Amino acid sequence: TKLFLSQDFKSGFGINPDGELISVFALERGRGKMLVKEAREQGALYLCCMGDHLLNLYSEFGFSPVNILKWDNKFAPKNWNYERFGDPNLYEMRLINPYSEEYDQHRNYCE
Repeated sequence: TKLFLSQDFKSGFGINPDGELISVFALERGRGKMLVKEAREQGALYLCCMGDHLLNLYSEFGFSPVNILKWDNKFAPKNWNYERFGDPNLYEMRLINPYSEEYDQHRNYCE
């Protein structure tokens, strides 16, 4: 896994050898687009995210949902704050290019 960290240590992400984007984080608001853009440039091909906000963010950079997993209370973290976070869906997303070898390579990767 390659890890990427901003110079101020307040944002970053990882990319697994197969192109999975993982552990995107930002301690400063407004860095999401920059992080996703950089992740694309560094070779990110697919990811999992939770909630419509992240679905929309990743969609802006060419990732498309290939599977939607509906929220299931039995898998919620023990102290999940439903009032604050609701019951968001989990989205499996990938770059879709039908002329690419990666097109069907990643399936069921959020299980």
